[in-house]
Amino acid sequence: MIKLFRNIRARLLAENKIGRYLIYALGEIILIIFGILIALQINNWNEKRKEAILEKQILREIKDNLELDTNYFAARINRQTEIAHKINRLIHHLEAGLAYHDSLDNYFFLPVLLEDFQIVRSGYETLKSLGLEKLKSEKIKNAMSGYFDRDGSSFSNLVEQKNQDNTRSMSLFNKEHFRRIASTYSSFDPSFVPTGYKPIAYDDLLTDPLYLNFLYERKGYKLGTYNMILEDAGQQAADLLDLIEKELMK
Repeated sequence: MIKLFRNIRARLLAENKIGRYLIYALGEIILIIFGILIALQINNWNEKRKEAILEKQILREIKDNLELDTNYFAARINRQTEIAHKINRLIHHLEAGLAYHDSLDNYFFLPVLLEDFQIVRSGYETLKSLGLEKLKSEKIKNAMSGYFDRDGSSFSNLVEQKNQDNTRSMSLFNKEHFRRIASTYSSFDPSFVPTGYKPIAYDDLLTDPLYLNFLYERKGYKLGTYNMILEDAGQQAADLLDLIEKELMK
């Protein structure tokens, strides 16, 4: 093509057709510029297409993470509610002054089980490493920042601080009242077989109001504050998941 243009220009010069040569040369320049602009447009389109593909890949990863989170929160709520009800059975047993039997050992271990708070951050961290500007939706960006950074960190810190407080209380009661034993079969509830705590002197537990208050506090925290944290985080995860699913459908 270049050789053809060169031959045409040479022939026009040889025929002394300067006017036509200039017009042709100008037209050729315009065609070249037009071709460059088209190439740039195609390149820009390809770049935008690559960015759109990358954005959807990241959103899909975050979507998968959020699905894991929502399942985790739901499972933790169910588990902590179950444990709280078992602690309540232990409270009733102690308040009624009922006799000790070794199947209670598993239940004495229940208040020792600390709570946790985890969210899967791999997709969000990938997005942050590439730059949040890769994500076009400001609404999704704000929701992600609230879920992963602001509230996620706050919830995690609240649970961790409470665990530290509970650990101090538990260490005092465990040292005074219990010795740890290996996992045992529980006729009291065969479905739950954790490591157990055996009372050093069961009658002392019956007359220790501080220990009973501790059990009430642990039950209340699991059913109250902790479950509310999980429910709040779960709702945020579900809302963000809904936004991402709608974005992926575009």
